[in-house]
Amino acid sequence: KGVTAQFVPYAAAVSAARELHTPASDRSCVHVEFDISGTGITYEHGDHLGVFAENALPMVQRAAARLGLPLDHAFTLSVPPNAPASLDAPFPTPCTLATALTKYADLLNPPRKAALAALAAVATDPAEAARLIHLASTAGKQEYAAYIVDPARSLVEVLEAFPSAAPSLGLFFGAVSPRLAPRYYSISSSPKDNAGVVTATVAVVKGETPTGRMHEGV
Repeated sequence: KGVTAQFVPYAAAVSAARELHTPASDRSCVHVEFDISGTGITYEHGDHLGVFAENALPMVQRAAARLGLPLDHAFTLSVPPNAPASLDAPFPTPCTLATALTKYADLLNPPRKAALAALAAVATDPAEAARLIHLASTAGKQEYAAYIVDPARSLVEVLEAFPSAAPSLGLFFGAVSPRLAPRYYSISSSPKDNAGVVTATVAVVKGETPTGRMHEGV
């Protein structure tokens, strides 16, 4: 109570949410109020508020299809006995695949080279493995930029482009998909006005990426 951190969040209730633009506008800006009364959480005007977003169901379904498992599949992740003491489980388990992909997996950011190397290690198609190895290499720097970075190609899109690279859940959550990070917003309220409410006023991002994917902010 009263103690929060990046990976120890408080599940605050949304007490109000309203659109600030008119229906005629092609933009969207939403004012959201979170109820923190009775929690012991305090803040100062000008602080930042971390909000955990969730992946949309269609993207979660696409990721599960590439992992070859149903969304209601339950599993547990464990740290190997000989692992470094600093290595922790990426998120609490047991849980279902739906929960893990929705709340914890960063599915939409472009994968890093280490993730591509991990996928290359399990690719059963030699051509796909060679392509992934090249993209992850120093020699493939320009190709990595052109294929991954510049078009903002998401992890899910990469998984779909290399279908023979089907990682286990341990490899996927441990080495391929980063943890979904909180989004930070400037707090737009003052505790002097109402210490039991913290608000954020944010622009809603939506647009098509160069790959044709509709990006909606996560």
